[in-house]
Amino acid sequence: MSGPLQFGIPGGPELTIILFFSLLLFVVPIVAAVQIYRDASANDVDNPTAWSLGMLLVGLVGNIVGIVAVWILYTVVEIRE
Repeated sequence: MSGPLQFGIPGGPELTIILFFSLLLFVVPIVAAVQIYRDASANDVDNPTAWSLGMLLVGLVGNIVGIVAVWILYTVVEIRE
């Protein structure tokens, strides 16, 4: 008695792609904030923590706003056609 050689995992490749891009949306602003903090500290900026937290907030919120904007644009274009 032999079983199937291949079997599917529900949402396997699609779920992996979604998780990868979701992780990427959070990792990029964090890395950018760390780099801004290091650069601001090296160049004697008054408050490097404020600059890095500002970058982190703008990066995270900007990604979410961008995703929503693309979704709205897509639905508006699809409804018109």
